[in-house]
Amino acid sequence: MASIKSTGISDQYQPFIKVYLDNKEPYDIRITELTSSVIIADGLEDKKHFCRILKRSEANCNALSITELETSVGGVFFEKQGKKLKRKIEVLGDSIICGFGNIYNEGDPLDSITLYEDGTQVYGAMIAESFGADIRSTALSGVGVARNAGDGKGSGGALGIFVAEDMRGSEKNDFSYKPDILIISLGTNDESAEKDEMKEAVKRLLKTARDGYPDTYIIWSYGLMSHIQDEAISEAINELVLAGDDRLYYFLHDTYKESEGGAGLYGHPKVATHKRAAAELSEFISDITGWK
Repeated sequence: MASIKSTGISDQYQPFIKVYLDNKEPYDIRITELTSSVIIADGLEDKKHFCRILKRSEANCNALSITELETSVGGVFFEKQGKKLKRKIEVLGDSIICGFGNIYNEGDPLDSITLYEDGTQVYGAMIAESFGADIRSTALSGVGVARNAGDGKGSGGALGIFVAEDMRGSEKNDFSYKPDILIISLGTNDESAEKDEMKEAVKRLLKTARDGYPDTYIIWSYGLMSHIQDEAISEAINELVLAGDDRLYYFLHDTYKESEGGAGLYGHPKVATHKRAAAELSEFISDITGWK
């Protein structure tokens, strides 16, 4: 049994956890009380079991912490199992990387936004799994590069996740992770940004990323919801590549397709679209890195 303490519970933003038990299909648990003890597994055979717990919904909607773990009488916890992963991928993104609306189907009730958000079924996580890589993912719904969602001209907007204080918890950028690959999935919320403004913001973010990660492959991934800033992003990246950055790439995806079930909640890509994006980027990553 896991005792889970949560803050800021509301009907619309109740957090979800996903439980992976042995080799069974993972299952979801909805946290409905401010402080609660939640049984994550029951009636198990008396032997060693493997259990992994992930938070499915984004921290922007609700903070969540596991304060203690309990077992039935006679049960014991073992040290973390498994080998240390050598490959590292970092993903910076917005609501797409949060998985916002990716498990929503038309006609589903909208009593809770987090009900249709599964951050474990997004293309960044899928790519990491396909390559057997560790992943660090930082994402926030509504965040942009030049402007956040809904920001008007002159509002200041966002400067990208690397320099957004509320994303890192401090003004100091954290470059300790040292990923082999950095995927930047941003630009969708910058619809109101002018071209020159967007180009400058993209360059500023990429310069910060390159200064912190001089040897990392950086891939800017864009297009699953909109192509409005394609020209600005591609031109900014091309200029940096021509200036000498030979480990910087731009990947433009098609928007969601009807054959993938169309769009999820508020036009966001569904799981099928994430799978397609993961396959596309995985092939691209193999080409530039030799990873198999």
